[in-house]
Amino acid sequence: MTDMLDLVCPSCMHRFPLLPEYAGRTVFCPHCGASSRVEALPPGYMPAPPPVPMQPVTLTYAHSPVGVAYAGFWIRVAASIIDGLVLFLPSLVAAALIPGLGELLLWFLYESLLIAKWNGQTIGRKVCGFRVISSDGRPCGTGQACARTVAQFLSLLIFCIGYLMVAFDGRKRALHDHIAGTVCVYA
Repeated sequence: MTDMLDLVCPSCMHRFPLLPEYAGRTVFCPHCGASSRVEALPPGYMPAPPPVPMQPVTLTYAHSPVGVAYAGFWIRVAASIIDGLVLFLPSLVAAALIPGLGELLLWFLYESLLIAKWNGQTIGRKVCGFRVISSDGRPCGTGQACARTVAQFLSLLIFCIGYLMVAFDGRKRALHDHIAGTVCVYA
């Protein structure tokens, strides 16, 4: 009559849970109403604990506390200007060494490697006090930082609309942030 922690009705084979109060009593199948007698509980039987009522839970991530402040449009523009000033002379040298591609390559390496290896910050972002992290709160990896940098080209190609999205997004994410799964937060 007992099978693990369930009772099986001998009449209709319906399974229902074995409760401690059934020991030494006659129970009725909730499906067909047939009666059965439970003589004793199986050895080692432990009733399941009562269900715990669910409470609303707020998820937080180790690197993204509740109340995080997202970096907005103008602070990101300021950081880009600072990065442009930092790269001005090196980009002239890169353009002379590799005409037509040097500046682009230098910018790609600067942007993606610093975000991946320097706590999510370029020099401009560090001066402005914000960083790029993964949207789930973890630091950006190299692949994610490279994807974000490549996606910035798309934001530029569509008349900078990808950058303007920052002003209208709840988490202040640009198109390249959406593509790469990143977000800019104050450090």
